Amino acid sequence: MELSQYLTDQIVERVGNGYEDLIRAAKGARYCQRPVQLSRDEPMPGETDRIFDDSEPSRDDFDVVHFKACGTRRATLCAPCSRVYQGDARSLIRAGLLGGKGIPEDVRSHPAVFATLTAPSFGRVHQAKSRDGIAMRCHPQNSGTCEHGKSMGCWKRHKGDEEIVGSPLCDECYDYEGAVIWNAASSKLWQRTTIYLRRALAKLVGLSIKELASHVRLSYVKVVEFQRRGLIHLHLVIRLDDPEDISLAPCIRVDPAQIELALRVASRQVKVHVGPTDAGHTITWGNQIDTRVIDPNESGRVANYIAKYATKSACSSGALDHRFRSTEAIEDSRAPTHLLAMARVAFALGENPDYAELNLARWAHDLGHRGHFLTKSRRFSVTFAYLRGLREAWRDRERLERAEAPDPRFDGINKLYFVGQGWPFACDAYIVAQQRKECDEARAYVKDQIEEELDQGGQR
Repeated sequence: MELSQYLTDQIVERVGNGYEDLIRAAKGARYCQRPVQLSRDEPMPGETDRIFDDSEPSRDDFDVVHFKACGTRRATLCAPCSRVYQGDARSLIRAGLLGGKGIPEDVRSHPAVFATLTAPSFGRVHQAKSRDGIAMRCHPQNSGTCEHGKSMGCWKRHKGDEEIVGSPLCDECYDYEGAVIWNAASSKLWQRTTIYLRRALAKLVGLSIKELASHVRLSYVKVVEFQRRGLIHLHLVIRLDDPEDISLAPCIRVDPAQIELALRVASRQVKVHVGPTDAGHTITWGNQIDTRVIDPNESGRVANYIAKYATKSACSSGALDHRFRSTEAIEDSRAPTHLLAMARVAFALGENPDYAELNLARWAHDLGHRGHFLTKSRRFSVTFAYLRGLREAWRDRERLERAEAPDPRFDGINKLYFVGQGWPFACDAYIVAQQRKECDEARAYVKDQIEEELDQGGQR
């Protein structure tokens, strides 16, 4: 990478003024790309984000501000923090499947199912399809033209990274409002599905819902993934546990296939109406529902597969990572045309009193979807807070072993104020990025060494 003269001069200035403090701050913030700036003193109105403006790198920069990792899950915003989130998500899911980190060991014997629930169709879209590694035509069937005179067929072979993939064949035929409402109400649809799931499962085993609750308890973890068409789908792990009070009744045996069948039945029956009674939207699940029983020996693979989607955004370019404050901000975004149309509709629906409870204008950047991208039932597994606590305890032990003294400039301070985000200067961001690259290379080297030793041990 060729550096500009201005950046080179800044790096030289930083090396002589506060370089050690920068490295210490970067390590404490886990080499975050856009750390949160926190100050001991409450900023005056208008001071936020201007502490380092119009000045040169100085030794005093890190006396003023403490830097904390942003902690985002979005890989498009901060790769280091998203990797930590993804690792925590993997540990959380795997703990629920294996019975580790505070989960009883007998969870291993409980039936568990992996499932994927998708959205219905709101109009025909371009697809990147393949079979046995060979690209297939998008829509080769002769479907004629729509009422707007556009062809409903496409004979091209699209690649997965083409922007046209996921966009409608006819923008005027596509139900953008229905798609946005579906994203917004999908969490309510899943909540209703869990009720129908218990009903279907009780019927399959020949018990009432109350009797079933005395025998088994349903637990789950749910991860949301955005499809190229701008709609979400859910990756689920559903597990049946013993009841809280085992003395209520002897446990019954539930076959994993019964969970699969109950989920398919429930997903076909459940409906949620959103908006006015006479002119609202009735949302359901799509026809594509995949289910399979989880082999206990494949728990790590399942956890890896699900966790990787927890850091994805609606747009791979990061254009939809921030909330839109106005329609002008939407138009200035670099997102694909189809996703911009969905964001535009979501922002407009936010002004409709019939959908006020969905708060769509606030969530236009997520195309109407609200809430967390990873949720779980209370007893499925450990929490993110628990995992963060373990990590902090490990860091404290490391500091004690290395006899590292806490930062005297911020030690013992109970309240800090937000004053901005990011590293003070462009040279700081560059230096931290280089340090992060070295850490990643060292981590990859150690991983390769461990895998090589394991392979050699297996060959012996």
